[in-house]
Amino acid sequence: MSRLYLLFLSVLLAELNDETAAENCAPGFRVSDMSCIDEDECEDEPCGKSATCFNTQGSYYCQCVTGFWINKDKVNFTADEAVECRDINECRELNNICGPNTECSNSAGSFYCTCLPDFMASNGQERFNASQSVTCKDTRSGSKSSAGLQHFNPTLPTFLPVILWMLMIYQ
Repeated sequence: MSRLYLLFLSVLLAELNDETAAENCAPGFRVSDMSCIDEDECEDEPCGKSATCFNTQGSYYCQCVTGFWINKDKVNFTADEAVECRDINECRELNNICGPNTECSNSAGSFYCTCLPDFMASNGQERFNASQSVTCKDTRSGSKSSAGLQHFNPTLPTFLPVILWMLMIYQ
C-alpha cells in the first residue's frame, strides 16, 4: 500500500511541478519539457501587411517595409499599438526627387520618374528611379535649352593664327 501511495504522490507532484512551471514562465515564454522557452510571437504574423516581425527573447517588434511608414518619428511598434503601415508618397514628401523636366509617379511602396513630353531620359528608358542619376534632355530641334546649346571650346587651332601674328610682331 505504501508503494502505491508513493507512486500516487510522485505523479501528483510531477503534475503540480508542471503546472507550477507554467505559472512561473514570464510573458513571451512557454513551458517545454519542464522549462520555459521563448515563444515566437511572429508565427502569428501580428504586424499586419506591409510590415516585418522581429522575434526577440520574450517579445517581438514590428517595422514597416521599405516605402511604408507609421510616421516620420517612429520605426518600431507592436500589434498592441493598433497602428498600420501607410505608403510613403515620395513624390509629395521629397520635393523634386526626380529632377528637372520630370514627372514623379507614386506607387505602393515605391515611386518612379518619367521625362516630360519632348524630353528623353539619358538612359533611354521610359521609367527610371531618382537614384540612377538620369537626366531628361530636350528632344525638340532648335531648342534653346542648355542641353541643346553649342559651347565655345577654344583649342590650339583656334588660337594658332593669333599666336603666329604675335610672334611676327614681337620679334
